Amino acid sequence: MIDTAKSFPANADATGNVDERGRRVPAGRPPVWQLMVPRISPAQAAVLSSDAWRHFVLVQVVPAHQVVARRFRRSGDAVFGAGLAVNEQDQLVAIKTGAVTIDHLGRVCLSNIQRSAGLDDHPKTIVVEGSVVIDGAVGPNWCIRASGDVEVRGFVNEAIIVAGGSVLVRGDVIGTGSSSMIVAGWDVMVNQAADTEILAGHNVAVAQQLLNCNVTAAGRILVGSPPMKSGIVSGGLVHAGRELALFRAGSTAVFPPELMIGPMPSVAGLDDNADDATRKRGLAEIQREVTDRLRRSEGPRTSNDLTQLRQAYRTLWGLWIRERELLQLSDGDPYRERVAVYGTLALGSLVTFGTKRVTVGHDITDPAQFVLQGDQIVTQRAVPLERPANVTPVRPSAQPGRERQGRRLAIKLPSSMVHELDLITVLDTEGVKDTWAVLSRLESELHVAEARGSLRRLLVKDPDTGVAQGHCYRRDDVAKIATAMGIRVAPNPKAARS
Repeated sequence: MIDTAKSFPANADATGNVDERGRRVPAGRPPVWQLMVPRISPAQAAVLSSDAWRHFVLVQVVPAHQVVARRFRRSGDAVFGAGLAVNEQDQLVAIKTGAVTIDHLGRVCLSNIQRSAGLDDHPKTIVVEGSVVIDGAVGPNWCIRASGDVEVRGFVNEAIIVAGGSVLVRGDVIGTGSSSMIVAGWDVMVNQAADTEILAGHNVAVAQQLLNCNVTAAGRILVGSPPMKSGIVSGGLVHAGRELALFRAGSTAVFPPELMIGPMPSVAGLDDNADDATRKRGLAEIQREVTDRLRRSEGPRTSNDLTQLRQAYRTLWGLWIRERELLQLSDGDPYRERVAVYGTLALGSLVTFGTKRVTVGHDITDPAQFVLQGDQIVTQRAVPLERPANVTPVRPSAQPGRERQGRRLAIKLPSSMVHELDLITVLDTEGVKDTWAVLSRLESELHVAEARGSLRRLLVKDPDTGVAQGHCYRRDDVAKIATAMGIRVAPNPKAARS
């Protein structure tokens, strides 16, 4: 059971931890590993267009012996999960073929991979030890729980998705008869959601809007894409531990939303003020109880025990948060505690910092942010979101494939090879209504072929710095697999770009 009666700390503005630029950083041991494989984060998703982050794959195959992360801090948390090893160059290398994931502790792990078609008929519970990709929609009354990441390449309707790592839903998440539920130990990224409960151990990124949703994230919640010309929150409760940024809040058609900054809810029966030994014993005991409840509820009778099952998942999420706090782990990213609205904030909207609450008495049409100063919530002019250092703006071009390759690669690939981000150049997309769906099918089949060993994916490196620049395939191999799937192939690269 989740206990929401927890006050905001009085010294929330004075941690004494700042970086070289004077920005606040969270206390705790930050990780020392930086991923080398392409993987988008919610902060990156927020500064890219809503379509750009769709081209990133959350769950992807990493072959054995490939470098997946490098050390970029001298001090911090150097622990990593199973399936990985440190080589002589102080890099993390995959021992076996698998999927790289970040677990609820923020640590790099390597997990097994499972794929499934769309889940519409015969609702049931799927429990996966590793990561899972759903190549389609997830229909009502389905329950998916994975220890790694979960990627859904369709919509989610009245379903439950639980991941020890992150969740990416490329379509919409809706609740028609009953609400949907997404629980993640790390990040959650969705296109838009309605009548949905979202619990994230780290950050949440929503491309378009949240309608009557209850969303809680220990880190940041970003709705829309900068310069925040889109992104709507209507109704519901949106609770972030650090920062909440969106374009517009409130609507005349629904109840005003509550925008909240504050500590995460505690777990009932766990004393957060006890010593570490007592808290560890309490966590272990509650963990055993949750395991027993899941064993009883996850089965053919899931729909009959839906309330108990959802409560068990909420408790499991709370345990993930407390475990990270107990180990004093941090993501190391600077942050500010604020609610930033870059468009309009409707009359009646609530802004809450722990136990302090303000009701907006009139429509606010200028960019504004709310911060806690002492025991008062004050309004300031909104400061724009900071662009992550590793994100390069995407500029439109008449030849996007060629321009992206020129910026991304220090060398030009031979015509017999194609970069994984330029697979579209192999296909004949004339007359195709949903190019993205076709490209997703091809990417999925390439990953499966690689896992079977019938296809090789080659690492591309900068010849001067040795930094990885993604991967490439033989163009003939890609064309062969596409043809076998019934996908039209362009006669040559020049014809595909013209």
